[in-house]
Amino acid sequence: MVSVEAELDFGNRRTLEMYWEAINAIRAKHQKYNVLLSNVYSLYNELLA
Repeated sequence: MVSVEAELDFGNRRTLEMYWEAINAIRAKHQKYNVLLSNVYSLYNELLA
């Protein structure tokens, strides 16, 4: 999307920057979820050991 005009308006006051912010917010939440899930698996494996 780097080649798309930065000031592009998608209507309803939605801009490319707003979409990037939403995408990055979801990426951050997904990363946090993966860390927490990894911790749960580690604790579960400790209980089984």
